[in-house]
Amino acid sequence: MTSGVLSVPRGWWPRVAALVRGRYGVQTGYAVNARDAVNLLQAKDPAAAAWWRQHCAHLLEGKRWFLFPTETSEERL
Repeated sequence: MTSGVLSVPRGWWPRVAALVRGRYGVQTGYAVNARDAVNLLQAKDPAAAAWWRQHCAHLLEGKRWFLFPTETSEERL
């Protein structure tokens, strides 16, 4: 189940309310730890990484995941 990065409900009760109201979507893709993704982005585009840190710091604690669609992703080992 997924939600938008900027529209994600903050706090336990808002998340439960969103779940009950059916506000989450179901999608498939590659799940990547959000903090790790932004740390990797830092090497490629520091300005973009700074944007994520400024606007979505609440997602970068190491407990959240970004979901990248499989059709636009390239798997690297």
